[in-house]
Amino acid sequence: MTTLRQPYYELSPEVYSALGQAKKALENSALDTTLMELIYLRISQINGCAFCLEMHSKALRKSGVAQSKLDALAGCG
Repeated sequence: MTTLRQPYYELSPEVYSALGQAKKALENSALDTTLMELIYLRISQINGCAFCLEMHSKALRKSGVAQSKLDALAGCG
């Protein structure tokens, strides 16, 4: 069985564009990169996106965040 992800950029180009702008604004802010990745991870949990969960978890572990901290986020462990 193959599950395809929704083409969000086609379903709502305006929202997709706004999300890109919000991400860019966050990246240019004074927020710590690790905090932003934790926020993205939590958003991925809420959205139920397995691809994004894996991507952000991997980035956080690579940057030195302990697995126990990741497990402490709601919905983990």
